[in-house]
Amino acid sequence: MKSADSNFTQVKYVESLMLEKFKTEPFHNLYFFYKQIPKTLKFGGTCSDKTLSFFYKLSEIGIEAHLHSAFIKNKEIHRMVSVIIDGKTYYADVGNGWPSIKLFPEDYEIEYTCYGLIYSTVINEKSLDIYLTRNGQKYLSVVIPFRSRNHEDIMDDIKNRFDEKNVYPFSRGIRFSQIIHENFLFLRDDTLYIYTNNSDVTEISGLDQNNLPAIIKQYFNFDVGKMLKSSQI
Repeated sequence: MKSADSNFTQVKYVESLMLEKFKTEPFHNLYFFYKQIPKTLKFGGTCSDKTLSFFYKLSEIGIEAHLHSAFIKNKEIHRMVSVIIDGKTYYADVGNGWPSIKLFPEDYEIEYTCYGLIYSTVINEKSLDIYLTRNGQKYLSVVIPFRSRNHEDIMDDIKNRFDEKNVYPFSRGIRFSQIIHENFLFLRDDTLYIYTNNSDVTEISGLDQNNLPAIIKQYFNFDVGKMLKSSQI
């Protein structure tokens, strides 16, 4: 039987991998915007791309992990990873557009703050509900059913995610977010939000969306051209 210290160490290790993913693989919908199919996961993407990247990473290093489906606004359109540590289940929402940098335990509720954002969980009979508080407003962010769709079905959903019949929260405009240095940056259409750990939020609005690659390069140091070139190989 493993000790509580061993469990704590393993949880912290997985969370360090999550944090690294939020720093190196941005959330964005540029593949949708430019109508490109990604051929690599290293440039980030939506929840599907980021979740697959994390799932493969955990599998590669021998940590038991499974793809897990979840609900946003009553639609089962979100992908996550369930992680098994010492027989206990945790949920990693590494594919979220917001910095969900901690594991969510299945069997007890938690609350934590990062970049001025507050995450809290509520256990229900059939699900774990994730609430996010930002700008003083609390809302239901993700509903994680304890019984997920199976791996093959989730992979089919990911394969067909570019089907025009699918509607996502980001379908109507540009989204790009990433942890940059000590801040969390979120680009929504023509406005950039900069969240800091002291709860300050800076807004830079009126950005020229016709010059999107330059804006993303300036604030995120991300090369859109290189990403698009990789999808055409």
